[in-house]
Amino acid sequence: MSSHGFSPSRRLVLAGSAALMTASGAAWAQPPEAPATSIKHGVSLVRGHRTPYRVETGETVLRTADGAAGVTMFSVSYIDEHAPPATRPVTFIYNGGPGGATWPLREAVSPKMIVAAKTAPGYAFANNPDSLMDVSDLVFIDAPGTGYSRLLTEAGKTEFLGVEEDGRAFSTCIERWLDAHGRRRSPKFILGESYGGIRTGQIMKVLGARAQPIHFTGVILISPAVDPLEHGRTGLSDAAATLPTQAAVAHLYGRGAYVRKALEQVAAQARVFANGPYQAALDRIGQLTPDERGRLAEQVSAYIGFPKDAVLAANLAVPEHQFRDELLADQGQVLGEDGRVHHAPFKPGESDLIDVAKGYDLQAAIEGLLTDELGYRPFGRYSRDPTEIGRHWNSKVTSEPYKLQDILKAETRARPHFRIFLAGGYYDLIVPYSLPLNSLESVGLPPRRFIHRLYPTGHPVLNDAAARPHATDEIRTFYRAA
Repeated sequence: MSSHGFSPSRRLVLAGSAALMTASGAAWAQPPEAPATSIKHGVSLVRGHRTPYRVETGETVLRTADGAAGVTMFSVSYIDEHAPPATRPVTFIYNGGPGGATWPLREAVSPKMIVAAKTAPGYAFANNPDSLMDVSDLVFIDAPGTGYSRLLTEAGKTEFLGVEEDGRAFSTCIERWLDAHGRRRSPKFILGESYGGIRTGQIMKVLGARAQPIHFTGVILISPAVDPLEHGRTGLSDAAATLPTQAAVAHLYGRGAYVRKALEQVAAQARVFANGPYQAALDRIGQLTPDERGRLAEQVSAYIGFPKDAVLAANLAVPEHQFRDELLADQGQVLGEDGRVHHAPFKPGESDLIDVAKGYDLQAAIEGLLTDELGYRPFGRYSRDPTEIGRHWNSKVTSEPYKLQDILKAETRARPHFRIFLAGGYYDLIVPYSLPLNSLESVGLPPRRFIHRLYPTGHPVLNDAAARPHATDEIRTFYRAA
């Protein structure tokens, strides 16, 4: 048994799941604490493939230990109307944070997306050509307290907000969905983004230990965090894994010694250096001679575009916040969480939470898709980035294994056909791509069972409209191979 601290980052986005239904499609009886489930129908068109679907939108009530309604979990399920349930894959999809709602993932891979319109209210809803509906049913789940998922009582906050508490809540929601839809025999996948990587491990651990275990065919990890102990922290422990991302961002802005090389070449070279001599030097940093420190500082400087003296002053490991603040300081700019974005430093109280997208009110558009288009009638507003989650989050982890890579290692040994798809962004300054890549490479899966891809994006990969078609095509290939 162990107790590990977790420091939730301010925001990492992804979420969603579904209203519970019977296998015949009739609405599952909802407790009075939840609004009525909405059922609509549509058609998805992806890469020439036409999929008629039923979409179920609603909330699942989870109860506290004393039997009271503690929280609800909002979900949106897109289900193929005609595919045989036993062979049709179903994917459970959620965002990160913790505290990020699922709307960016719905925008990325659900059948409908928001587009700008010339007429009021400035937005419309259109077919999503990059949806994954052609290869899987999609169940988007918002974590308690995010999106339309609600925290009903103080006990609900205590019992459902935390690393393990969150994992149990999602596990219950997924298990209920499978049972209500008669889908335990279906190929089952998870798509987790950002903190969703940590959540994925917790879900697999909980459901795998049930009296009737639930196992997954594969997991799709998008810019994932993997370790509750390290998530949201910086320092020597992850300096080597951070350096390749810093090198990619420096290369983007013409900083460092390798600007004439291609991005992929610089990133690969930086990763070899970081995982080899750089990590070895950091492991004995207290024993380095002045000459060794100087040579190492010159090498780091060449990759990340910081002066040698600044690298030495940072004890050979420039932390992420310093890198973001100082790389473009000569231009009066700081970097965003996506290394491709830069702006003047925020004033106190300012935030980078987007309120207006492409000229329309983003909050109104998200709510409009769920209420006007899908017919849901929620009890409150859609909460995209609730700060309350962080205030009540329980960082303790009390059972082993707790790291995603260790949970996946046990799963891959027990299940010879289990597969992993990992997507990372070269410019991701929230979850530097080498962090999960290094961790998941340690699982020891052969290349046909562990697919990893890098894209010229920030955090997370599927938020990037330019990279999304390529990324979702590679995910499609992953499904079909599984």
